[in-house]
Amino acid sequence: MTQGAVSYQIRMLEELLGVPLFLRQPRGLVLTPHGDRLAVAITSIFDSLQTVLDHVASDSGNSTLTVAVYGPFATKWLVPRIQDFLSRYPEVDLSIVEDDNADLWNGGQDVAIRYGDGWSGVDAALLCHDIVFPVCSPILLREHELRNVKDLAKFPLICEEGRNAFRDGSDWEGWHRRATGAFPGEGSFKYRVRCKQASLALQAAIGGYGIALTRGLLAADDLESGRLVRPLDLHFPSDFGYYLVRPRNRSVHPKADVFQAWLLDSIERPAVRVTRIPVPAISNLQPWQ
Repeated sequence: MTQGAVSYQIRMLEELLGVPLFLRQPRGLVLTPHGDRLAVAITSIFDSLQTVLDHVASDSGNSTLTVAVYGPFATKWLVPRIQDFLSRYPEVDLSIVEDDNADLWNGGQDVAIRYGDGWSGVDAALLCHDIVFPVCSPILLREHELRNVKDLAKFPLICEEGRNAFRDGSDWEGWHRRATGAFPGEGSFKYRVRCKQASLALQAAIGGYGIALTRGLLAADDLESGRLVRPLDLHFPSDFGYYLVRPRNRSVHPKADVFQAWLLDSIERPAVRVTRIPVPAISNLQPWQ
């Protein structure tokens, strides 16, 4: 519609109601109290209509649920388990996008799986808090004995420089502080490999390049297969968690709840040792740095 047509419709509505809806000022239009009340009600009506239209469109053939996923979680945990989801819910197709900071309002994704502890403008349902522990290739232990934390000095360490598991420093620093009550300093550790992502650090550990710190979900399959082992029985809870995130105050794909239920069920199976905190949803979270 043209601007003139919109102005005409506004005048017709004001005549019909018998009250002014706008104050016409030199710099533009300003809503009157009557106009403001009407705007709030109309916005709610249109939002409800949009929700119904979204569900009708989904039911009429839009079976694809688009999920933006924290990269290492996608590679090491989600993708190997996709077949289980598809076999349980054959009517749902999944589209997986590796994107740690997807724009859920404009990016075309329905939901996101993120690792952290808060984001603005979204509702976040906690999937789990994970545990952090060292892992390495079993071949590496043939060269040196690893009985306690002090023995780590004999081994090259793999440093993940991406998202930390602890608030009080790098992963190795935080883990060592929790294990011993102190931190010997960065110079005491021999970092042979530095990786930007957790999945790369795990792959380096599988290759025998050193000992990596990992989170339980990410290493579950490699531990089960024997590609990795836990040389020390010391683990500590991560300060952050995995969340299923959806845009606030906007309808999402009707199968998002089904996907969330499947995630929770799969994570809580006995083979995966993680710490589940029973919080149904977290809103009004602040951006995580």
